Amino acid sequence: MKTATELAQDLGIETLLHQERRRKIPRRPEDDDETAEGTHFEAADKLKIELYFNTIDRLHGQLTERFPQTLHDFAYLQPKHMQVS
Repeated sequence: MKTATELAQDLGIETLLHQERRRKIPRRPEDDDETAEGTHFEAADKLKIELYFNTIDRLHGQLTERFPQTLHDFAYLQPKHMQVS
């Protein structure tokens, strides 16, 4: 994240992540004292969760769909496995 921020500053792009207003999480009867506050994420963590992890999941799904396991059976046909004299 640090190098991305530095690159954005070099390009003159605003690097501040706007924080959303934190909403109060309603208390439930089964909540104990430790979890009564709920979970709040910083802007960088929220960006990582909503953008980075979703992107990685989508890439993994697309690669699995486009290159199924059956293609690995033909890996020996790649030129790097052929002996050239």
